[in-house]
Amino acid sequence: MCTKIIYSIVGLAILFGAARAAQTREIEELSIDELPPGQQIEIQTTARFYRIEMIDQSTGAAQANVSIDGREYGEPQRLYLLGATRGRQQGDGGITLVIMQRVKVGMSMELGIRSLDEAHRWISSPVKRIRLLPAGEVGVVR
Repeated sequence: MCTKIIYSIVGLAILFGAARAAQTREIEELSIDELPPGQQIEIQTTARFYRIEMIDQSTGAAQANVSIDGREYGEPQRLYLLGATRGRQQGDGGITLVIMQRVKVGMSMELGIRSLDEAHRWISSPVKRIRLLPAGEVGVVR
């Protein structure tokens, strides 16, 4: 009897874990303007880890915690997901590809840090991974 209960509990735990893992989706490209407010996202670049919660998809406004090592995250801050870029940046004398309202693996992110002002724009290192998280999974800490 006790063994059956233990097997039942283990089975339920496995099913619950599999269902939760199935809800977390790893994707290659993200359409910012299609994300609902509250959507949790994890983006890993070659230099940083971002835990993001969308606030307003029309402006790309989000709340984010940023980490260098993927374990310790800084205080939450407002940032704006503006798009994906590849190539030389303005002032470097080259051609730059910009895809607005998208984040893509293999391309850098253009971000507005705390505001949309041009002075607060920042280009990330290339994106390695994008994960959409299910509701209720640990994400942005407020």
